[in-house]
Amino acid sequence: MIENCIKGDHTLESIMELSHWDGSAQVLRWCSVCGAVVVDQQIDTRIFPGQYVPMKFPKLFTDKYKKHIK
Repeated sequence: MIENCIKGDHTLESIMELSHWDGSAQVLRWCSVCGAVVVDQQIDTRIFPGQYVPMKFPKLFTDKYKKHIK
């Protein structure tokens, strides 16, 4: 639900993963509700949100909910 996205609780799906020699990975994730994208760093099972690219929101979402986004 869009209300969850406004609170910062996105429904993220992994779209692409780029693995590195040291066991870490860059993971592109997309929110299937609001369309936001983020590139996280993943090491083993630990996720470092937005380490490579912070979350970016579609213009439609930001225009409508800009003052509410966390």
